[in-house]
Amino acid sequence: MSHAIHEVIEPLSAHLRKAYPNKSLEHAFQRWYAEMRFGKSGHANVTHHFVDGPGDLGIDYVVETQTGFVVLQAKFSQTSLDVAVPMHWYKNFEAAMDHLVYATDDDAFERWLNGSNKMATRDLYRRIRDAYAQRRQVRFVFLTTRPRGRGTEERYRIEAREEVAYLWSLHQEGLVAPFEELNLDLRKVQIHKTQTGRLLTAEVRIREILLAMHGSRAEGGAPDRLFDQNVRSYLGSSAPNRGIVASYKGDPDSFFAKHNGIYLIAPTVTKFSGRSRWHLRYPSVINGAQTLWSLYTSVNRDDLNNASVLVRVLETTNRKSRDAIIAATNTQNAMQTSALLAHHESLPEVARRLDGCAIFLERQQKSWVNQYRSALSGHRPVKVKEIIQWSRAAASRKELGSLRAKVAQYMLKESADDALHPLVRSHAGVEAARLFVCVAAGLLARRVPGRLRAGGGLGLSSREAARMQKEAQVASLLLVHLFSQAIGFSETSRQSMVHVLSERYEMEIPDALLIEVRDAMRIARRAQVRSDLDFSNFFKSDERVEALARVLSTAPRRKRMRDALARWCRRD
Repeated sequence: MSHAIHEVIEPLSAHLRKAYPNKSLEHAFQRWYAEMRFGKSGHANVTHHFVDGPGDLGIDYVVETQTGFVVLQAKFSQTSLDVAVPMHWYKNFEAAMDHLVYATDDDAFERWLNGSNKMATRDLYRRIRDAYAQRRQVRFVFLTTRPRGRGTEERYRIEAREEVAYLWSLHQEGLVAPFEELNLDLRKVQIHKTQTGRLLTAEVRIREILLAMHGSRAEGGAPDRLFDQNVRSYLGSSAPNRGIVASYKGDPDSFFAKHNGIYLIAPTVTKFSGRSRWHLRYPSVINGAQTLWSLYTSVNRDDLNNASVLVRVLETTNRKSRDAIIAATNTQNAMQTSALLAHHESLPEVARRLDGCAIFLERQQKSWVNQYRSALSGHRPVKVKEIIQWSRAAASRKELGSLRAKVAQYMLKESADDALHPLVRSHAGVEAARLFVCVAAGLLARRVPGRLRAGGGLGLSSREAARMQKEAQVASLLLVHLFSQAIGFSETSRQSMVHVLSERYEMEIPDALLIEVRDAMRIARRAQVRSDLDFSNFFKSDERVEALARVLSTAPRRKRMRDALARWCRRD
């Protein structure tokens, strides 16, 4: 990975210019790193302070978290990428650290502080000093695109070209930085060379990983990040997960023999000199998440025992190798087919575009409930499976039955490619409209059953309203198709849907549109009765649902729905 920065620096620079057009590359780099590592300002009680410039006193950026501060000095180089950081850069940063928190003489601190002509900067530095005095967390990071050289990592963290290149690779996948580091006492280590990296197999006391998770939480971090490259988050108290906890508590001596173990990947894995401890920088658990989460949530920190587990550590940055391992090893709890699409190449761009409309694309199974719901309270979650179903339903009426009855076949990579690639092929025009139109139609169809159940001014008895609610749930993909066709796929439609999604108008479904849905459901019920099938099985047949879609897609009905949707979009 040491030379990856040469391939990274050009696309990273292009991204910085586009994402932060009003900042210099140096300042944009600071902001990108801070957001990548700690979250955007306002998310999860994180606040960013840009202080670089005249009077910064040797500090560029400060990130304020729930538990303290991260103080950052950054050097963004586009050239000299093989030349180590000069010692005086580190010395200047160390001098700022000494003045800011380590100097015991308050008068000396104030004299140093007078070197800044910015009152806001002075106030921020005083708060950092007070936090350190109160034993709150104050961390220092030196960031550079050049080799690390001879910095003092015992005093501050150095993020050099290797880490920047790795963070960029995660950024391209739409992932946040994983867990910072693990220090593990590995016993009976065996080292194997693979085509994509170095593999260590060993025994480890599982408490070491669990204590690191607890420590991260106590310091205001996110233990969830240890699993960000996995395809699913904690699945809850499933039967296998309950069995893991019972085995750990009841028979710790046999735990090693009964469980598959933990599989970690990390871009760098190094051994402490003369010791059995190994350092993993930016590790991620790609198999064993259920074991760790089950024990983390069910066993108190003080009750952790010395049960051992097999651990495999792959030192690699190869995405294909990681994805192959995930697919091959996640078998203890049943794996949803759609979960294996978490790292599909089109999804980061889909996620970025939807995030601009306050929609969270849940790529990692259960991550919305476990991690993001509280941090992104203004967002609405959408699953990868829904995106694929909605996009295909919006485009064609010929597979509406299969999309419901044979979901797994549409989650295979080839089929997913057909659905996802067109959604991100361009930023404007018909192709770009597909993403926003199908998502708006899907969210609208998701909302319809509850509105039908409420009845409103639709002239429905309570019994018919309850029945129609269930029918609309079964027919949801047909509704996505009808709504999408009524909206259309023009550039004007795309702009309208971006506005609609951003303003959350799907919560305000007009009665005129519900009347069209009510009438469509009644026609569907009559068609189902003639087919001598129950309603659910009727909607598993491509042929029958396609015929019904043709009946419902009359020009007058499309116009009435289009007019209702225009009012819904506030375009009339």
